[in-house]
Amino acid sequence: MTVWIIEDQKDDMKNAKAATLSSVPGAEIVQIENFEMPGAGKRSPDIVVLDLFVSENSELKLKGETVYKAILDRTKSSFFVIWSDYIETDEGYRFVKDVTTGSARNDRVVVEETKTRPRLQETLLQVLDRIKEEESAIAGR
Repeated sequence: MTVWIIEDQKDDMKNAKAATLSSVPGAEIVQIENFEMPGAGKRSPDIVVLDLFVSENSELKLKGETVYKAILDRTKSSFFVIWSDYIETDEGYRFVKDVTTGSARNDRVVVEETKTRPRLQETLLQVLDRIKEEESAIAGR
């Protein structure tokens, strides 16, 4: 299982990594702090923990949407956990609405409205259950 954590804040990256290690034992974790896509040699993610915003010159910039679309271009099978403090901004709200109920709806997106380690652990366990259900359904065919 490969988990990409895309997060620009060091403390939040540390918490996301700890939550992932406790929820997804044996996971290969790829930490991405600069919102840049890893090279072609990196395995596509099974799960992406995705922050949406980066702080640049005291301004918030929505960078997660670009990374989200780039990952979708690479693989349609990844699950995304949107893990961002600024979902309620206009840009954040628009993006989340679009991927959860709008024209770009994706059933593999889970939105976390709080950036806490325990909440992320719980969400990752739920995503793992969905992955196992899908694998069982495929194996049962």
